[in-house]
Amino acid sequence: MELLEMYHNVKLQISEDDSILIDYDLFFDDQKENCKGFVIDEEDELEKVLYVLSKLKKQFVDSTVYVCAYGEEIINNKGEEIIYADSLWIHTKESVNNLVSFFEELDSLEPSAIFPLSETEDYFQKKILLFQSTGDIVNLRDKVNESFMKDIKCIYWD
Repeated sequence: MELLEMYHNVKLQISEDDSILIDYDLFFDDQKENCKGFVIDEEDELEKVLYVLSKLKKQFVDSTVYVCAYGEEIINNKGEEIIYADSLWIHTKESVNNLVSFFEELDSLEPSAIFPLSETEDYFQKKILLFQSTGDIVNLRDKVNESFMKDIKCIYWD
């Protein structure tokens, strides 16, 4: 199932203030439809960020990376409906300081902020829909315990 189709299947369950999560591979898989936008939209710049993320996933093997997108679709400059994201959520035991140092090699593409999810309004959402590569959509809150949520760090670009 394609990401935009998945989104439309649950659109009525999402308020415009909600964030949604998308499996990293589902969002960044070039073989999927082109219905998504990321804050870093220049292809060569995005490749640098994805390279650093691949290194992070190898070094911190117990970590999981999700794309955090807006709960409402956006119309891009071509008039196409897209799901837009400007941040990543990383479930990891690693400290914020370790993550900050990991992203320093990006220089001008370095994230604007890296902080625990618990410091954001998103932490208090009753429902956080997770779009999985399998085509399933689950409420992350129903799937995990509170300690899992406290281990999530947000990586944000503006």
